[in-house]
Amino acid sequence: MNSEQVNRDLGTFVKELTGAQVSLKEPELSIYLDIQARGENWSTLKRSRLMVDCPLE
Repeated sequence: MNSEQVNRDLGTFVKELTGAQVSLKEPELSIYLDIQARGENWSTLKRSRLMVDCPLE
């Protein structure tokens, strides 16, 4: 899986989960993703002061 596929899949997941629309100029949500070669991978969803860690399988 390359970075473009990760972006597409994660964007689809978040859109389905939250109903947020895609906007590169004024995003409703910023996602910081750290993909590791081994072990569990975690994504941090940051919205205002709320931070949620989501395990990726």
